[in-house]
Amino acid sequence: MSWTGLCPEASWEARLRDFRAAGIGLPQVEGWQGFWDRFAFAPGTSLTYADSNAWAAHLWPSDLGAQAPAWDAVHLYDAHHAAGYRTNHACFDAWKESGDGIRCENWMLAHAWAGSDLHVHFPPWRESLARPPESPLVPVTMTIDDGTPPPVAFDPVFVCRSGAWVPPWADEAFS
Repeated sequence: MSWTGLCPEASWEARLRDFRAAGIGLPQVEGWQGFWDRFAFAPGTSLTYADSNAWAAHLWPSDLGAQAPAWDAVHLYDAHHAAGYRTNHACFDAWKESGDGIRCENWMLAHAWAGSDLHVHFPPWRESLARPPESPLVPVTMTIDDGTPPPVAFDPVFVCRSGAWVPPWADEAFS
């Protein structure tokens, strides 16, 4: 395995050299302006962030002092549904029996297992749910995010920076 396979930020060094050698402008974080303005947050909402969505599988109501065993609903705003892919497992039961555990592509399965309703809101550039066709291992309500305020107040909020997808030169925009 190469070093870049172990450290997402190291892969950006090679990408940076390739962009510069090709005379291509560096990719930036775009489209986030105003994103948070439409959301309602419950009083005392906590914010957690990490470098992998996989950590969201480990965030439970009991971590915040609540008695509920699971979240009523989990909403994901992302380009990937993160509810398991049939290229890895034929079905939810096969994933449970495999012992493969939680990763960024399947972290929502932990919340499905606990009984949470799952919702994925794909970015507007996705344009269609038909391409690529989505086939998660568990039921997920999927929509294209149209920018309207969702009819729910969120608590807590988990944000993933994901060094594999966000270049380190865009850290200031993330902040």
